[in-house]
Amino acid sequence: MNDFGMEKLHSEKSVSLPNVNSLLKISFGLIMFTMISFALVYAETIPVDVEGNSFDVEYTVTEMTVDAIASDVEASSLYLTVTADSTGMLDITFDRISFDSLFEGLDEEFFVLVDGDFAIYSETETTAQSRTLSIEVPSGTEEVEIIGTVFGSLEPVVVSDVVDDEAAADAAAAKVAADAAAAKAAADAAAAKAAADAAAAKAAADAAAAKAAADATAAKHNQLSVDLVQFFKMGFVCWMKDVDLELFSKMVYVFLIQHPYPLDLLWEERVKKWL
Repeated sequence: MNDFGMEKLHSEKSVSLPNVNSLLKISFGLIMFTMISFALVYAETIPVDVEGNSFDVEYTVTEMTVDAIASDVEASSLYLTVTADSTGMLDITFDRISFDSLFEGLDEEFFVLVDGDFAIYSETETTAQSRTLSIEVPSGTEEVEIIGTVFGSLEPVVVSDVVDDEAAADAAAAKVAADAAAAKAAADAAAAKAAADAAAAKAAADAAAAKAAADATAAKHNQLSVDLVQFFKMGFVCWMKDVDLELFSKMVYVFLIQHPYPLDLLWEERVKKWL
């Protein structure tokens, strides 16, 4: 093959083969498109008829679509017809004045079924005006049923106020109990102090009385000792002067009978020994 033929073949290959940079740009574009498609969340509003009255339901979906919605007043349910070629998520919001789940004025959980089976869901937002559910919708699901308790509430339930009122009541009750406990503790402490003071005062009075009695007894014994010494001195004088025994006996009798301090047993025994 001559040089002209080789140059022509090389030129044809260069024209038919795509540039490497072009291939990279195309690949990157496809990847970005795929990522955006998967991440894209569609925000929608769909009307639902409830016995001739219509209200809107807001929802967003990922990897699925909502085709229709219907209500069953007797069952307090909403039925959503869906198409889910793969597992997707349905986030749906209800205005409380349109659809709610309540029991005795308090929030009750919704029941959510997907094709008759219990669904995996969570309540992601609860306000005084609305409630939002996030529901996992498995691949192939055709119907999602949401069961509440009431359609068309006259006014929204003020959940935050109810919670705040209960918390305030609990706090007030706790404060009253704490104040009562503090008052009782203070009263008990005062009573204990008063009892301790009274006991201390009684002990001091008893000690003082005991000391006074001991001092009085000691004084009596001391005086009696002095008197006995004087008596025996007199007896010794009488003996030395040969005073007869009858006179001395009379002196002893007069001393024992007329002495101003009563003799206790100890002194009585001592006198008997000395006499």
